[in-house]
Parts: sequence; structure tokens; C-alpha cells
Amino acid sequence: MKKLICILLLAIMLLGLAACDKPEVDPGPHVPDSDTVFDPDTFVLYSTVAEVFERENVTIKYPQMEGLFDKSLQEDMNSRLQYFALSVLEAYEDSLGALTLEVDYEVTRSTGNLLSVVFRGLAYVEGAAHPNNIVYTVNIDIQVGIEVVLADMVILGDEFIEIFRAYGKTEFPEADEYVKENDNEYFMKEFRSADSFWLTDTYSYYTEDAMVICFSVPQAIGGYAEFRINYEHLDGVINDWRM
Repeated sequence: MKKLICILLLAIMLLGLAACDKPEVDPGPHVPDSDTVFDPDTFVLYSTVAEVFERENVTIKYPQMEGLFDKSLQEDMNSRLQYFALSVLEAYEDSLGALTLEVDYEVTRSTGNLLSVVFRGLAYVEGAAHPNNIVYTVNIDIQVGIEVVLADMVILGDEFIEIFRAYGKTEFPEADEYVKENDNEYFMKEFRSADSFWLTDTYSYYTEDAMVICFSVPQAIGGYAEFRINYEHLDGVINDWRM
């Protein structure tokens, strides 16, 4: 009996020593409560966190990047993101005192090559008949820190326009008439100037599985319509290396 008790005590002591000798697990670096990206192909690691611009009746939320190894590049991209987010105010520079504006954002694609952001909001100028829906976007090439436009992302031509006509899907059936009413020449002009702030009302952004093109449409059907084209239909016309 004494022998059994000694064996049990020895076993308990060994278990205790093993627990004490167990190495502490390093929890790793702090990860912000935000979208976090690590791209094994480019070895790029970054996160996006929300910033807010507020002035009187104007609130604009926009993303800022953190965690990039190249801090100079990160600072430059953050300045660009802020600039594009706040550029909506230029459209109302003559009526800022009467403006009520709320804008939020969504990071729709974040890889080691591309950060795609869509801004959506509602603007109302005192005395206007109705508020306006606002949609605009910015797409940043992470490798070089500059914005890219639709013409950088796809090969523009009749093939792309026919793909857009055939496979572009929208939640608003009335917006389909917009596509039918305009010819290829019209869309070529829109696509060539797309994503050029205030030169056009056409913008693009990218998700995990689709390109989305936003058009201005009559206020009666929403002010903006978004047409979604799955990447599987864009084979041969989309520049995959930018994605």
C-alpha cells in the first residue's frame, strides 16, 4: 500500500514539473480589429482601420492602412485614401454651409496587389427637392502605391462592352433599360474616363469574385446602379496580375 502511494505521489510531482517547464506561447504581434491581409505570394502584410472626418453636418468615414513594412509607401497611400474620400466635398464647395452629408465605406477587395474601396452615402442640400445617393470608389495598387482606373484593369474594346451587356447584373431591372438605350460608343467613352474623379459619374470596384461598375442613373430609379460581372466571364480581358 505504501509503495502504491509513493508511486502516485511521484507521478503527481512529474506532472507538476512538466507543467512548469512547458514553454510560454508567444501570442504574436497585436492585430488591429480590422480587415487584415497577408499575401503569401507578395509577402505583403497590412490592415485597414477606420478614420472619421467630421465637420458640422458632414461625416465621412474612410480607411487607413497600417502594418506595411514600407512606412513611406503606407503614408503616401493613406494620404491618397483620405484625399479620395474627402474629394466628394468638391462637388458641394458652393453649398457647404447648407450641406448634410454622411458617407461610409466598404473594403471590397484587399490583397498584396490591390486595395479596392467603395464609398456610399447620402447628401442633402437645404432647399433641394430630394437627397442624392452618392457612390464613388478608389482602387490602389499596393505594390507601387498609386490609384488604378478601369482602363488599367481591363482591355477596353467591343469585347469588354459585349461582356458587360451580356453578363452585367444589377438589382434594379429599370437600370437594364439604361444599358439597352446606349450604344457601344457611349459606353467606350464612359469606360475610358471611369474612376476619374468628377470627370465622370462612372466608377469601378472589385470583390473576391466580381468586378462591379457603378453608373449614374435617373434619381427615380435610385440615382446609381451597380452592375456586377463575375470574373469567370472576364477571362482574356481582365489584367489578372493586378488583382
